[in-house]
Amino acid sequence: MDFSKMLAELASQRKLAAVYTDSDNVDAFSAGFVRGVGDDCFSMLTISREGEEDGLIVHRLSDVIRIEEKSRYLEQLHWLHENRGNVFHPWGGALPPSIGEDCLVSELKRALDDGLVVTIQLGPNAGQELLFGFVTAMDETTVTVSALTRYGESDGVSTVLLADIYRINCDTREEQVLAFLHRRGSSG
Repeated sequence: MDFSKMLAELASQRKLAAVYTDSDNVDAFSAGFVRGVGDDCFSMLTISREGEEDGLIVHRLSDVIRIEEKSRYLEQLHWLHENRGNVFHPWGGALPPSIGEDCLVSELKRALDDGLVVTIQLGPNAGQELLFGFVTAMDETTVTVSALTRYGESDGVSTVLLADIYRINCDTREEQVLAFLHRRGSSG
């Protein structure tokens, strides 16, 4: 089956797919729902990593190098899209300032107290040693995290030195997605 027919079938079945179109970067793809297929191009309603509709794209059919369906990532994305009204929560007002406190310790304590997911980066490079999860304990020198995979599954427990933490993200959209996926897995 050629890519044109595959894309047309995906459009008629309203199935989520990943379409790869960059031969110079074979790991890059667009995920979403194919909306239309013409003689030379196709259009797709893209879905963000968080499951939200992210606009339309149009690509030439001749640029398609791979089409993926039913992967674990796409199943997760479909589930997030189906539940997109329930994934994120509003901040609910301004946070009280924490002037004079160690910001890192203050936010980790807030994550511990409120049961929020954090991403801890242990080095200056963006992808270097990322740890995702719920803060479960802290002392003057360490933080313990109940780790999560990128699919929201439990992945053991890690303890790191506070001094080794380069930066954290707390309760951003990415962490909210992980918490939502974790709750899904925990509830069966």
